[in-house]
Amino acid sequence: NYLEALTNASSQFIFAQNIAFAVICIALEFVIGMALALLLARQFVGRGLARTLLLLPMLTAPVLAGFNFRWIFNDRFGLANQLLIQLGLQPYAWLADANLARAVIVLVTIWQGIPFMMLLLLAGLESLPASPFEAAIVDGASAWQRFVHIALPLLRPVIVVAISLRVI
Repeated sequence: NYLEALTNASSQFIFAQNIAFAVICIALEFVIGMALALLLARQFVGRGLARTLLLLPMLTAPVLAGFNFRWIFNDRFGLANQLLIQLGLQPYAWLADANLARAVIVLVTIWQGIPFMMLLLLAGLESLPASPFEAAIVDGASAWQRFVHIALPLLRPVIVVAISLRVI
């Protein structure tokens, strides 16, 4: 059975679709999650509220998120089509077209995965020692250089764990 499943053309297509889905979702979750973690690591008014609001999608049950997004992308009553109509565009049958349905599923998955990635990366950022960053500032390193040469290497264990958990 395993040999047939691995050599079957339709199984190989499905496997390739799953790999592409995982790579796209995890890459976008990581990039957006890192950007939000860097933003939330700074001190600003309302930071606690922003953290709470950005974590809400992670607390939504996947089934509930699926029902909500099915309503949003409904071809007759959906919020997405209502916005398109307001802009003078034609509505789409989002979930009737296989490619658009895949894009919606990727969108929902990313929407639910970003808070988890952001939370892990934010915890990692806040646990980094301050002394290498202070030394880099004294040496004249830019914010980008401090991020690429100090923060990312120090965050490597957190990044590996975060990506591994999302792959699983």
